[in-house]
Amino acid sequence: IKDYKKETIGFIEDFEYDSRGSYTLIYSYKVNNQNYKNTIGTSGFFGDNKRKGCVGCEFKVFYSSKNPNKSSIRLGKYETHKTTVEFGLFDD
Repeated sequence: IKDYKKETIGFIEDFEYDSRGSYTLIYSYKVNNQNYKNTIGTSGFFGDNKRKGCVGCEFKVFYSSKNPNKSSIRLGKYETHKTTVEFGLFDD
């Protein structure tokens, strides 16, 4: 993503608890009129909208212009809740 980084807006669709005691955040985004979905691991949290995992909220998504399936959602003040490790993707 780092070398071919582009930006769009993503929408958090769902926030699921798994049997290992962690959560999966499911988000969608659109690139060139095509829809994409991705997931990240997080700890449990509530957003300002009082919903688990900020379901229904929009956040910045970075994706690879070479392969838009590769993406990372930026959760702003909730970024510390991510448990998925992302190495060297961003300069921001």
